[in-house]
Amino acid sequence: MRTFRLLTLGLVMFLFLPLVMAQGDESRRTSDLADRLVGQTQDLADRSYSWFTNNSRNSRADIEGVYQDEQLNASAALFRRMVRDRRSRAELQDTTVLLSDLARRADRFGRQRSLISDIQRTISDIQRNLNFGGGIGIGGGGPVIPGGVLSGSMRWRGTIDDIAQIRVQESYAEVNAVSGTPYSDATFSFTSPLPYRRVSVRLNKISGRGDMRIIQQPSRDNDFTAVIEIRDTNRGPASYEFEISW
Repeated sequence: MRTFRLLTLGLVMFLFLPLVMAQGDESRRTSDLADRLVGQTQDLADRSYSWFTNNSRNSRADIEGVYQDEQLNASAALFRRMVRDRRSRAELQDTTVLLSDLARRADRFGRQRSLISDIQRTISDIQRNLNFGGGIGIGGGGPVIPGGVLSGSMRWRGTIDDIAQIRVQESYAEVNAVSGTPYSDATFSFTSPLPYRRVSVRLNKISGRGDMRIIQQPSRDNDFTAVIEIRDTNRGPASYEFEISW
């Protein structure tokens, strides 16, 4: 009986030890990336404020830019604290969506573009790391689909004139006007980032007078990007809304 118990214990350890080790590697990797992100956003905030103080005539947009960079830095520090507190994978994923949105806002002001690009790449690395591996999240959160592919959805709404393509990657959706007048009023929201791996994306048209379809599924060839094309052949612009899920 004792021999049987030892064999059973050894089998359990053999099966679960690789999973525990993978989770430990993921946790350390996320912590390292969080440290990198804080360093980058701190550098951005310092440079932004230095530029601001050296400029004798600042506009309201300049002030907003300084505040935006400080907010991004404070949010990165909060994310690192959440990682150190071993918050759940789901909470960390939601936080990276907010961080990604703050980085895009900071990019609008046109200062320190190369540094902001580095910040956005680090956020993408964090999102990929959090989407990697199966089992339980860093802080003991809920299970994920085997292989680390998370289910989720994104809802998009905006104005289209003629033909446009919406490129969806991770937690961002970019509109490219193929023909017609481009519009910048698009809004979107994710329940979780589109995984950085091959998944099957489904399209649900909610409103709009024209046609829409998925022309590219996420794959290694397109850097795991889903592309939705909308064709509005009637005269004048029109509003559209759709949801994709995976």
